[in-house]
Amino acid sequence: MSAAEIFYRLLRVLRDRIDRQKYAVGAQQPLSAFVSRLRHDDGPPEELMQRLLAEAQHRTVFPWQKMPRQDLVNSFAKLFPESRKTTLMAANNYAANRFTVFGLEINFDEAVDWHLDPLSGRRVPLVWQGDVDYYSPQVVREVKYVWELNRCQHFVTLGKAWFLSDESKYAKALIDQWLDWIEKNPYMMGINWTSALECAFRLLSWTWALQFIKTSPAMDAERYARILMSIGEHASFICSHLSKYSSANNHLIGESLGLIYAGAFYPELPSAGKWLDKGHSLLEKEILRQVTSDGVSREQAFAYHRYVLNFGVLADGALRLAGSSLSASVLQRLEKMAEFIAAIMDDSGNIPAVGDDDGGRALLLVDGEEAPNRELVAVAARLYQRADLNPGPGHFQEAAFWLFGDSGETDLPPYSSAGEMSVFEKGGYVIIAPRHPLRQKLIFDCGPLGLGAMAAHGHADALSFTLSVAGRQVITDSGAWLYLGAGEERRYFRSTRAHSTLVVDELDQSEMLGPFQWGRRANCTLHSVRKNGDYLSVEAAHDGYKPLGITHSRRIEYDGRAWVITDTISGIGIHQIDVYFQLAPSRCRIVDGRVQCHFKDVKVKFDISAGNRYKLALELEEQWYSPRFGERLRRPVLRASAKVALPFTLKTRIEINA
Repeated sequence: MSAAEIFYRLLRVLRDRIDRQKYAVGAQQPLSAFVSRLRHDDGPPEELMQRLLAEAQHRTVFPWQKMPRQDLVNSFAKLFPESRKTTLMAANNYAANRFTVFGLEINFDEAVDWHLDPLSGRRVPLVWQGDVDYYSPQVVREVKYVWELNRCQHFVTLGKAWFLSDESKYAKALIDQWLDWIEKNPYMMGINWTSALECAFRLLSWTWALQFIKTSPAMDAERYARILMSIGEHASFICSHLSKYSSANNHLIGESLGLIYAGAFYPELPSAGKWLDKGHSLLEKEILRQVTSDGVSREQAFAYHRYVLNFGVLADGALRLAGSSLSASVLQRLEKMAEFIAAIMDDSGNIPAVGDDDGGRALLLVDGEEAPNRELVAVAARLYQRADLNPGPGHFQEAAFWLFGDSGETDLPPYSSAGEMSVFEKGGYVIIAPRHPLRQKLIFDCGPLGLGAMAAHGHADALSFTLSVAGRQVITDSGAWLYLGAGEERRYFRSTRAHSTLVVDELDQSEMLGPFQWGRRANCTLHSVRKNGDYLSVEAAHDGYKPLGITHSRRIEYDGRAWVITDTISGIGIHQIDVYFQLAPSRCRIVDGRVQCHFKDVKVKFDISAGNRYKLALELEEQWYSPRFGERLRRPVLRASAKVALPFTLKTRIEINA
């Protein structure tokens, strides 16, 4: 840590000790005192609370609130006839305390247990937030499962269900759960006050839920005041627990957005102006620092790229409503981020699980089948008037409906796949997307390990690639599975052998120091990108094996019929070389020294050779991969191995047929 970081963290320890004395003994702020500080005019607290609620009910926060409610409901039903049904079905489950968290079904017979770790079945103790050791498996197996439910994103669904149906059961369930959360999670106490980012996520959900529900008979003045007081506590906690210095990754951008929301949408809170300015300033600075000029998150993790873009889009909308705006340079950076999502998204709307992925969303505005990439690209297409990004009609346009206050439709033509090559040199990715004879998309990783000193969410995946054919993954990434809950198995998902690249002497390209830390790391250099008719190629190298005196370079070519991958290992000495291809679930076999794989309606053949000098050992082994957080499945991995004297060249030809 730098001297400045050490000083910052010492100040936080001191502040936490002061707060412990103030809050850990249960000295929570009386509601009447809170309201009186908000309104300096005379009158009993009950009257002041009534005025606060009345002002909130008449305040237009989001653009859709400018339309008469019934007109909006009718428009929604016309545009998204299935979405209302899907929303009500989801809301019925939430009202009955039935939830699904990362594929795990969680049911509560009575009230929701906000402190339950569903993986271990244990409750996390309600103690001072600084004493909750969520890194310890004895306390909680995987903290993400606790935090995910406590993001309260289902509150938005319950609020939306009431708004669309006018059925009181949804409003009652929402208010009951909301007040229960506030009561069971006193300020600064328990696992749900251990992360400023999680507080920010909650602020986003609470704000949208409140705007849907605020005119319901279930929302009385005292309930609104209690919610408002907790919102102020959330913003205060974020402000004093920002993820700065070595922790400054996507967390800090999300926390900045939380402050923007608190400042923009709750002007009655005394610190609203300070929160808005602080959040705005931090978010601008961090997006420019954390995102390359060609629009790629420096975290080198596609899921976190999506997070940051979503944070930026939501901040843009909130600031506009507050009479401010993001700078032109930040808006340009966000538009570039949307271009990158469109470039890596396949025909099915999927993106590979490159780098870490915590399985979450910034805000859940659309219920049912998830299409987060298309949903975000649809919003960006509308926001930036980009015809080349527009994914066309579909339920994923619903997010644009709520964000822009109308149909969300544009006169933009439907999205057509990006050109045959997209180069993001600063970000470290080259996308090759031939359209004939089959639509394919290969994503080549030639970038750095990750962001900053920790590179927390990056994987040791230099010169790896993924490949999809007609929207079907063929060569994919291993994903992340779990974070702390994976224990030592987290090492595998971050390792070089868990990616489609080359391994020397069974070593990783970069040195793992902990579950979110790296030491020595590989550096990549992009050497060339060429296009000549149907011929497309890219070549890059990395120095991750520099301690062995070895450099690995890889050239990927597409000649109009097949992919040819040439791996060259420069150096001296005899070394074990393993090349891995991470296959999507398929039926594979080795026949006459070649590998044949069937992916339902796609056939793939691998021909791997090292010339006449060496005989390669080919093996199909079963390994784990994680298509999404919390889920892991077995799939085949192709490995070609040999003990060789350097320099050495390996060539792989991949043919694809329908």
